[in-house]
Amino acid sequence: MKNQDPTNPMDNNQLASQMAQMHVALGVEKLNNTVLGMGGMVNSVQAVNLSNWVGRTVLIVGKPSVSFEGQTAYGFELPSGADAVRVTFTDEQGKTYTQDYKDVKPGAYKLDIRKAQTTPPIVASPLDEDKAKHYDVSIEAKNKDESRPTVNALKAAKVENVFFSNGSAKLALGLDGAIYLKDVILVE
Repeated sequence: MKNQDPTNPMDNNQLASQMAQMHVALGVEKLNNTVLGMGGMVNSVQAVNLSNWVGRTVLIVGKPSVSFEGQTAYGFELPSGADAVRVTFTDEQGKTYTQDYKDVKPGAYKLDIRKAQTTPPIVASPLDEDKAKHYDVSIEAKNKDESRPTVNALKAAKVENVFFSNGSAKLALGLDGAIYLKDVILVE
């Protein structure tokens, strides 16, 4: 309408068409502002929900180290099934203790050293010196045909803080660094 030629005025159809285009443009702008506002609300709701994670323990891919006095949780993630999974605990002196699992289905498994039934047994009585020891945990999977399915060892980490980086939520795990929410395998 602004650039209308006065010697050739616009007919009603052209005027209606231009007005409809302007109305659509205004509607798109309002919709865009609404979507941006909703995105901000979603981030706020996500931040409130994630604040409930502070203080909780999560299991992430990594090399677990456990003890009866400190961190007792560890685990493994098995993308495909395995005929056997062996968990090996190695103490500071290099002594090893093993626990075997048979016919393990795909999935993520949270375990606890206090419930481990190892060979030889790790004794956990209050008078036992082994109770204060730290054990490095390694995990391997094997099938009857000697193939070795992928298995990921999981270590426990405590969520200390939640923050946003480039619009994505991250969990601060102290000495274990910061990870994206998608990297959490299990939550306690």
